[in-house]
Amino acid sequence: MTTRFLLAQGETEKTLSHKIRSGEFTRISRGVYVRADRWHQANERERTIARHLAVWKTTQLSFVFSHASAALFHDISLLRLPDRIHITTPQRTFPSNPLVRAHARPHALADWVRYREGPHVTPLARTAFECSLILPVSEGLIVMDQILARGVDKSEVESMVVRGRGRHGIGRARQVLELADPRCQSVAETMTRFVLCLPGLPPPVSQQPVRTREGTKHLDFGWPRFKLGLEVDGKSKYFDFAPTDQVVFKERHREKLIVAEGWTILRTNWNEITRDPAGLRLRIAAAMDKLR
Repeated sequence: MTTRFLLAQGETEKTLSHKIRSGEFTRISRGVYVRADRWHQANERERTIARHLAVWKTTQLSFVFSHASAALFHDISLLRLPDRIHITTPQRTFPSNPLVRAHARPHALADWVRYREGPHVTPLARTAFECSLILPVSEGLIVMDQILARGVDKSEVESMVVRGRGRHGIGRARQVLELADPRCQSVAETMTRFVLCLPGLPPPVSQQPVRTREGTKHLDFGWPRFKLGLEVDGKSKYFDFAPTDQVVFKERHREKLIVAEGWTILRTNWNEITRDPAGLRLRIAAAMDKLR
């Protein structure tokens, strides 16, 4: 709620100040407030979106949300929520705001989609490209995989990389695009594949198909030469679509079918992927040595 809106609803400067001091309202940006109970109930992602919308409601110049901020509005899972609000505008100057990182692009306002009848954000392909320019490779890859999985043509992003030759971060964007694989089904799988594609191990096959007596089943990653598979344990795989006991039973049954075909299956989890990637790679290398 903006100050103008609250005053129009009958608040006065005095009552508004009182409600802020008493804790009934929480100030989330200059001239923008939210009821404190709603703010306390919101998760961090919802609060981040609220701060973005506060900038949209109080800024007079035209702009689009871009980069990691656009990914946020597109409901892309991010390893870290953006600590700055990324906007792109045709103007070379933008009102000073320590929370905002403004990017300039001449035709920014000609290329956008609307978020829920509200602010304009960059389309998916441009969002993927711009995130790959500024985020670390692993985080840019997380965004790229999800956007390609939604059906965006990889060639559309490739053309932006070609046209962006010489831009800061273009080498990183090229690396992200080379590693991108829309077959990854979660942030954890993308992070795992990033670790597995570092030099020293043969590259894995994502969603490795295995023929079993009950049809084709898939491993998260596989090395068919060794009949070695890797499964990424993750909460979302078990809880998204079915009761826990039913999903776990199906998961273990699928695993038994694959093992019956002569495959060896290793398992990893988020903790190992992010805290001990070298240990994961050593485990895989050791398994390959045994299976040669």
